[in-house]
Amino acid sequence: KEVIKRELLDNSVRSPRKVPLVFKAFQCLSNKFCGNVSPSHISFPDQYFTCQKQCQSCSARCSKQMGHLGDHSTESAEQCVYSANLENKIYTCMRCQENGRKCVVVPKAS
Repeated sequence: KEVIKRELLDNSVRSPRKVPLVFKAFQCLSNKFCGNVSPSHISFPDQYFTCQKQCQSCSARCSKQMGHLGDHSTESAEQCVYSANLENKIYTCMRCQENGRKCVVVPKAS
């Protein structure tokens, strides 16, 4: 209680206001913003918190968080478009793929 009283009496940072006035202002703000936020008015889109890198081939954005370690990855269900100048061909194990897993295979030069 004493801490709250001291904070209310401390006017070094702000001008003094009566408690009922502050309560009424909070109540008005609460009533104004109490509804659900529509998808078109989201204040912080994922673009602010996700990695900014894009695939050079398909232009899909990396879905990991900003400043992550390791490779970039997307949540896109579509396969990347092969480009000869990017040399982005990925070899996968046929047996694993038939069983629903994606297992990347590194070809060895003989």
